This record gives sequence, C-alpha cells and structure tokens, in this order.
Amino acid sequence: MVGLVVNLVSVLLLHGHHDGEHEDDKRARRGLRAPAPDHNHRAALAHVMADTLTSALAIGALLAGRFLGWLWVDAASGVVGGFVILKWCGAPSVSVLLRPLMSPGTPPA
Repeated sequence: MVGLVVNLVSVLLLHGHHDGEHEDDKRARRGLRAPAPDHNHRAALAHVMADTLTSALAIGALLAGRFLGWLWVDAASGVVGGFVILKWCGAPSVSVLLRPLMSPGTPPA
C-alpha cells in the first residue's frame, strides 16, 4: 500500500511538471521554435504510471483472491497490466527508436 501511495504522489508530481508550457507560448509568439519534447520526462512519467497501475492491479487481485476466492484474477491482472503498459509505451518507444531509419535521406541498411 505504501508503494502505491508513493507511486500516486510521483505521478502527480511528474504530471504537474508544466514549467515549459508558458515559455513555449512566449517563444511561439516571438516566432521561435518550441524546444524538442523532453523524452526523459515522458519516459519517467510512463514508468511511474505503469508502476502505479501494476501496484493497483496486484492489490486488487490479492484482495479478490483472499476475500472472494477468485484466484484467476491474479493472472488476469498480470495480462491486463502487460497489455496496458505495451499500449502506453510500445508505440512511442518504437517510433523514437526507428526515427533514424525513417528519416528522409537515410540510405537503407
């Protein structure tokens, strides 16, 4: 339970990190390009959100198994958590990793 609370606080702190948004608006009004997205921040937020989700699923599965006798919920929560994490992190990660191969002018390997 402590881990879930710590993860929730971490998600709130990371999600509330909007320091650059107002600066981006100022840069856009002056005709300047906005800085590139912070991939480290996005990765940290996705990681903590995934930890929060899996913690909540594990706690729910333990409670369902203990009080309702639903032992299958443990396996189901693992599968659901895995698919959700893949959905959150899979496509952005693949696009970032393959970007050098998809850029114009890059010869095929």
